[in-house]
Amino acid sequence: MLLFYGTEVLAKSDFVSLHVPVTAETTEMINKETLRLMKPNAYLINCARGELINEEALHEALKSGVINGAALDVFQEEPIAQGHPFFELDNLIMTPHNAIITHEALDLMGYHAAVGIDDVLNGRQSQWQERLVQTAVAEKVQ
Repeated sequence: MLLFYGTEVLAKSDFVSLHVPVTAETTEMINKETLRLMKPNAYLINCARGELINEEALHEALKSGVINGAALDVFQEEPIAQGHPFFELDNLIMTPHNAIITHEALDLMGYHAAVGIDDVLNGRQSQWQERLVQTAVAEKVQ
């Protein structure tokens, strides 16, 4: 997988918003070292997956002013524990993850589930299995 991500992006951006899947390459891609590359007035936004960020490093960066703030709606463990250190920070916005809570998304989920069921019941290979295999092969090639 080719990631549009690097030291220049982190060093020059006022806002860094993560929109990548969790892979071996992206797990904790935001860590102590990458946070130090960011501008002190920068904000980090993660609405993708909690595993992308080393939470201990982010907590320390926010507490010590390495970056100005962050907004998260995903966490390494969900739901986030009541005693999590993030709750002590006033420069962090936390919300529940609601990526698919729209009428359109729910309709499409139902449609795709029905198509998958119809495929299986009629002896066809599920389109979803095919996409999962294509994704796995593409990740191995890259």
